[in-house]
This record gives sequence, structure tokens and C-alpha cells, in this order.
Amino acid sequence: MFREAYYLLGTPGILYRSECFLGPYEARSASLLDSDTRHTGVWLDGDTLRIVWSRVGDMPERIFLSSVDLSNDDWHRWRAIASTELI
Repeated sequence: MFREAYYLLGTPGILYRSECFLGPYEARSASLLDSDTRHTGVWLDGDTLRIVWSRVGDMPERIFLSSVDLSNDDWHRWRAIASTELI
């Protein structure tokens, strides 16, 4: 839960929101990540969402880290900033 709402991050980086844990969830209009995002993991650090993710087609597979500033109250304005390759 973040700011009285529940969020899910689906593939490929589509963010969903609901006022109730069991839904229904609405999809955000734009993806947070690239369309070739495969696996994701998230953690919340204050008003910053950290996303660890992999990309379809990478051989060998690589792991990236992106951050999203959640300080804006409008979730449609949240954007992932530059990705860093971790592994």
C-alpha cells in the first residue's frame, strides 16, 4: 500500500492501482518500463520505487535497476529514470 492505494507491477512494466487489495485494479495508461521487460522485482524506499528487471532476448540474461520518483500525486506522471545494468 502506498498513499491509500494498492499497486501491482505487471509485464511489461504496466502499473495497476486499486483502492482495495482484492481489486478491481485499473491499468495506468503508459508503461513504466520498456515493452521488452520480462521479470520484475520492486521495493519501496520512501517516495522512490526501485525496480529490478530483466529484458526479453538478452543472452546471457542481464539485470537492470531503475528508479521511479513517486512524489507526484498523479500516478500517470511517474516515470522510470535511467536504468543501470547491475549484472
